[in-house]
Amino acid sequence: MKNCRTLNGLLKAIQNGERCCLTYTSKALSGSGGYIIYQTNGTNLIVSNETYEKIEPYLKQVWFTSCNYWNKKGVYILELKSGDKIKFGKKYCVETGQEDLLNKIIMLTPQYFEEDNGLYTYQSECPGICLDENEPDSIFHLFGNDLEYFYDCEHIPATEDDLLVIKKLKEDEDRAFQEETERMVEFFEKQNT
Repeated sequence: MKNCRTLNGLLKAIQNGERCCLTYTSKALSGSGGYIIYQTNGTNLIVSNETYEKIEPYLKQVWFTSCNYWNKKGVYILELKSGDKIKFGKKYCVETGQEDLLNKIIMLTPQYFEEDNGLYTYQSECPGICLDENEPDSIFHLFGNDLEYFYDCEHIPATEDDLLVIKKLKEDEDRAFQEETERMVEFFEKQNT
């Protein structure tokens, strides 16, 4: 399928009988009649009702996911956070070779990763999952830095109960870290006496 980038390209492909589409993130009625189509490349198309009716079957909506705001280009961006769940879709599973995840629903939990800013290293938290018990995957490992590989996965927002589970998980992790720190202090105090 040809993925057209412009309205003229789409109209020409339709006229030539090509199998084609134009991706967009959202659309709205324009104040002057017709539609505004917010494209994935950040540009907006303003088309008449007549043109819209002609191209509507060839429009393919896609979603970008990363932060929760409307950016200046009119693209809605969805926030993924710990407690949310992901239902893995067929395209994602086939494209990534993880067919065993098909239709599974997995909760995102806090995962910790070491980062380096050039001066020092530090640990940062990112929502993710742990498919392999030794190696956690952040949402960026799973879906790409711009979450461009989210494909047909379904985002299921966290419920209050999900958020309570995450809160308890974090409290347990904090308690375990505190206990480990206290044991280390005790060990070093014994070494120095």
